[in-house]
Amino acid sequence: MTATPFLFAVLGGLANGTFPIFIKTAAVVHAQLHPVIFQLYKSSCVALLGLALVAAHAFAFEFTWWGVASAGTWVPAGLCTIVAVPRIGVGSAMLTAASVSSWCSFLVFWLAFDEEVRTHTLRPGGAPVVLAPVFMFGSMLGMGGLVAAQHLRLKSRCSEESKPLTPDESSGTIGTELESSSHDSDEASLSRDGLVAARLTKRVQKRALTALVGFGAAIFGGFLSAAQYGLVTLGRRASTAGSGERFNPLGSWMLSFGGGALGFSLAGGA
Repeated sequence: MTATPFLFAVLGGLANGTFPIFIKTAAVVHAQLHPVIFQLYKSSCVALLGLALVAAHAFAFEFTWWGVASAGTWVPAGLCTIVAVPRIGVGSAMLTAASVSSWCSFLVFWLAFDEEVRTHTLRPGGAPVVLAPVFMFGSMLGMGGLVAAQHLRLKSRCSEESKPLTPDESSGTIGTELESSSHDSDEASLSRDGLVAARLTKRVQKRALTALVGFGAAIFGGFLSAAQYGLVTLGRRASTAGSGERFNPLGSWMLSFGGGALGFSLAGGA
């Protein structure tokens, strides 16, 4: 086996793992783009790239619906990433999505597509052993550890912020809240300690909901990414011989995929 597939895998991982950084740039945050609009920019670039690649091949274009179907999973997966990154961060979002996608891809390609799993022998003449699940579990455990470490640090910071107020701070802060809420009999009847507890509870609930939405979007995005790769493999197997140009990533496939992505993005923004 040549090193080319591994090189493309590394380059693909670098590109897929770093593009969400642009979601948190100052310009994008300031523009407050809707996720669908951000995804529309991405889809437009892919469609233009596909058109340029087909033009470079003297417009030898062969359309395939498999490219459109694959784009139908790529667009919502991209939306999930755009939703997850501002809520849980680039690292947590991409590590979570990569873990889910890796496991789903491994199980689907192994069980549904009968992909051969390489076996190893731990000693000469020993019984063959399948180590792929062990590698997958180890990588997922490592990625989960990175996510947990990041959120433990954030939890520690939140604990520092939620320390009990000093008497002077408490009287000033709570007094202001009591004055502003004097029109509400229920809030006015709360004690100062009750207001502090209610405020902290509301803050914790808000952060928990944000994390739930972020990780939920990242997990769903991982499922969709695995489905995208599965559709590519399914399309190749279902197509007849001589349809190689339809699945040429530097030609017809990119335009079919990009056109489908642009269509889905426009439909989502309509």
